[in-house]
Amino acid sequence: MKKINLIIVIVLSIACLSSCGASFTNKISKKDSIALTQNTIHKIDGTYQLNFSKRINSHSKTVYTGTRKNESTVAHFILEQEIALHTFTPYVVDISIVSDTKIQFIFREEEHKNNVFATITMNMELRNDGFIHLIELEEKKRKGVPFIFESVYHKKLRIGVSHKGDLMINHFIKSIGSVFFFAAGSASDECLHYKKINTPL
Repeated sequence: MKKINLIIVIVLSIACLSSCGASFTNKISKKDSIALTQNTIHKIDGTYQLNFSKRINSHSKTVYTGTRKNESTVAHFILEQEIALHTFTPYVVDISIVSDTKIQFIFREEEHKNNVFATITMNMELRNDGFIHLIELEEKKRKGVPFIFESVYHKKLRIGVSHKGDLMINHFIKSIGSVFFFAAGSASDECLHYKKINTPL
């Protein structure tokens, strides 16, 4: 009997930990987005404000509308580092599809195109959900002894275009820990909108 109970606990623990592979909550992003295809993927090409104009959490609630310097900027998500920007200088990001598998981000001052502070080209994948998934920014880590002292961290990021033409960044993070087969964790899923300034000719 004890052996059967142990097997049940192990199976439940595996199921709980494997749930860390969960993904985006489409209800906060799909209703506002255009489903990108190979024929329409270049809709994302253009120049966008660096600061978000709208932020929606996993409960479909708009938690902030407006702009705040250096908080959850496009650079924060794409470059994965905090950037010290001048308070009174407007910054933008130029996004362009380079090939079927590459996308480029150029971060610069809005009024001076040559004043670039970062450029990055990374791998991407256009998936059936109509979003561009940034593969290089996906991360999954496991630490510790499986099912006894184990923690799992999972991060994903995808970008898309809203019906208004704005950039959408959907950011998902989930972490879960297990101590002697008992698991607990947390998840965060949010979608941020960044206004489009212009479209390339």
